[in-house]
Amino acid sequence: MGSSQKREANRRNAQNSTGPRSPAGRARASRNALKHGLAVASRHPGLASMVDELAQDLLAELGTVQEIAPELIQIVEAEIDLLRARQIRAVLVQRLQAMIKDDTPNDNAMTLLDQLSRADRYERRALSRRKFAVRDLTRALNEPSVSTAGDEGRRFLGRGPA
Repeated sequence: MGSSQKREANRRNAQNSTGPRSPAGRARASRNALKHGLAVASRHPGLASMVDELAQDLLAELGTVQEIAPELIQIVEAEIDLLRARQIRAVLVQRLQAMIKDDTPNDNAMTLLDQLSRADRYERRALSRRKFAVRDLTRALNEPSVSTAGDEGRRFLGRGPA
């Protein structure tokens, strides 16, 4: 364990790293992730019906039981988030291209580049979520407790006998 001096220094430094303290600063920070709409969960009421519909279609395609629906829902949610991030990125790239074509790069170009960086981060996060959800689904399909559903799912994923 560290010395008492080190612990005291850590406590002092932590006091400077607590985020905004004023009500205005806290309100501003609470809106940071909502500027582009990517922070809205795919279980948003406007997207929930699409998630449920796609998950049910996948369940029907697998010809399986409802036991693996949570994994499918996670995959569908991640895929929807991925598509949303890519749509926003495409719009931002078009705006940047138009700005370059008009030969008017200015401070707005830096803002667009910053927004592109954020969209890229959300896309990578959605890709990671999808990858882990697919891994979880594969594990669920390979569990011996899942009877014929596992066989159907493995055939669907191309991981077993046809």
